[in-house]
Amino acid sequence: MSEWSTIQHVAVCRYLFAWTGVVNGELRSGQGRGTNVIVRRDGKLKMLHEHLSS
Repeated sequence: MSEWSTIQHVAVCRYLFAWTGVVNGELRSGQGRGTNVIVRRDGKLKMLHEHLSS
């Protein structure tokens, strides 16, 4: 699930995520939520901020 909001040259996305991987040889997994703030500067999109939490 994700949700986008935009105001002129700024976009904000909130989302849920899940991950799996190997840490020190052991299979691990987790989940959480994230927020990204993206801005348009000089005609390019750039990530201004990212926050992840469990």
